[in-house]
Amino acid sequence: MKYEEEIAEHLHNKNAIDETSFQSIVSNLSAQKFSLHWELRTLLYIGITLFTSGLSVFIYNNIGELGHIALIILLFGACAASYWYIFKNALPFSNQQVNHTNLFYDYAVLLASLLLISAVGYLQFKYNLLGNFASFSALIISLILFATAFRFDHKGVLTLAISFHASFFGLVVTPLQFLDNMENFAEQNLLHVALGLGLLLYAYVFVINYLQLKIHFAIVLLNFAVNIFLIAALMGVFTQSFSGIYYLILLVGSIVSFFQAKHHQSFAIYLTLVLTNFIALSYFILKALFDFDTSAVIYLGFLYLIFGGAALVYLLKNHKTILGYDKV
Repeated sequence: MKYEEEIAEHLHNKNAIDETSFQSIVSNLSAQKFSLHWELRTLLYIGITLFTSGLSVFIYNNIGELGHIALIILLFGACAASYWYIFKNALPFSNQQVNHTNLFYDYAVLLASLLLISAVGYLQFKYNLLGNFASFSALIISLILFATAFRFDHKGVLTLAISFHASFFGLVVTPLQFLDNMENFAEQNLLHVALGLGLLLYAYVFVINYLQLKIHFAIVLLNFAVNIFLIAALMGVFTQSFSGIYYLILLVGSIVSFFQAKHHQSFAIYLTLVLTNFIALSYFILKALFDFDTSAVIYLGFLYLIFGGAALVYLLKNHKTILGYDKV
């Protein structure tokens, strides 16, 4: 507010404003401003989440009284009303980023998407319309959500679309399930599914960059692609017989990911590739050390962890220099 104060002082010296007005302006300019933008956005997100959660609880508690068909009609009706609202108030489509002036609009898009998921999921769960092809319901939802995300420029809906895309390919696992059943995860060929899905998502990034279509979505797709691909390759290092091959896959993926992290100035991608490579290298080095049956192995192991930890800290601490932040 430096220049505003100088202007007010100049006007006061010229007697254009009196002392009372001058002091009021100075007091107003010196007062710390507080923005409610993120607080309101957070409350709206929480409100939509609570609404959809409450609707689910309401359905569960009243399923016997309301009837399945009535509830399905209610869900699809609310979904249709939400989509009608967002289409009615949508801005013209653009290949570039579009910022809607209506603060509530983004949350209406999110609400419509969540209602769609609830409606289609409940319909499939109750009546199993697709039979043995039940996984195609996830594909249908993901395609509609992709279209919604691109039409209304919504990154939150894009993440939902990617999640359902992964679900269609059978990649549905929580971190705890992954840690508890790593061997089973590998035996079920989900490891190769994860590697393939990572490559597919990266292909999507190439397509939208080539078409210049919502290129600001690239970083969202890249985050999913890099995390899925590198973590799957790391899992291959731990669980497969030819662990060296999977480390080469991890290394190639890391090199590509590094250049993407550098291009997008993304610390999240950089963090993933550094940690996965550190874990893989530590696994190979410590495994090789403990193959020697000597007491010196323990000391060498501790030395490696000390120096390796220091190298890890250095790489993370200096990520701005490594990624070229200081050149932007």
